[in-house]
Amino acid sequence: MLTLPYNDNNRVNYALIFITIDVNNEWIIRFYRNDVATRNTVKRIPFLKNFSKVSPLKIPCPEIHNDEFMAYKTIHGEHLSIYEIEHLDTLSRVKIAEQLGNFLKNLHNFSDDNINFPPEYFMMVRDYYNSYPKQIFDSLDADERKIMDNKFKAIKNNDRNFITPTAIIHSNLHYKNILWDREKKKLNGVIDFAQVGLAITAMDFIQLTNFNTHKNDQFLKDILHAYGKDEVELFTQIKELSILEPLNYYWWYEKNNMPEGMEKIIMKLKTILHAQ
Repeated sequence: MLTLPYNDNNRVNYALIFITIDVNNEWIIRFYRNDVATRNTVKRIPFLKNFSKVSPLKIPCPEIHNDEFMAYKTIHGEHLSIYEIEHLDTLSRVKIAEQLGNFLKNLHNFSDDNINFPPEYFMMVRDYYNSYPKQIFDSLDADERKIMDNKFKAIKNNDRNFITPTAIIHSNLHYKNILWDREKKKLNGVIDFAQVGLAITAMDFIQLTNFNTHKNDQFLKDILHAYGKDEVELFTQIKELSILEPLNYYWWYEKNNMPEGMEKIIMKLKTILHAQ
């Protein structure tokens, strides 16, 4: 089984599991809002403490925690943006790619017995025909459905997507969870490990480039060069899996009863499908 969408038993509303407070720009306190948040966080705190000792980028390291909240020192920096990366000079862009590649290489090779479970993430078995909602299928025309089916066939036919997961992944590595120093043009840290778990490594790359076009392909290749493993095959696998990013957002909007967001994602999907 691949860590992908879709299983109602695993659908967790992460927007509602924490209340986050910034104290004097020095401490972050996250209060658990329900039992799911408490249970999931308790599993991950030992891992965060262990990995923070070797991570090449700063990560949250809980210094105070109990059954109601956890607190860690603030990681300073601004949220990274793919659009800012696109406008950087080549040397700065390569340096950031190297930082991301080295961080993921360290994370994916890190072993911790506390993480022996998959991410609380949408799951998909190999039957790709049941892998995206009927609302999306009904919104696509015949050509778009054909392209979508071909994408899921590519996922289904790649055995690398269905290996037994042995690597710890962040599983929510989008740009709002990556902090950087805009003036020095370097990364400061990675945050929000609420969904960390065992899964295939390719899933940690699918939000690190703009998959609507091919103009950011080189940035992804630079990340993989620093990552240093199966560069060509992994690039192909990531590009195949990239269709899952908008689908995950669709399910999040659906879970939170946000029809405008669902419609926005359908339009984004159409743009992606026509850009291929």
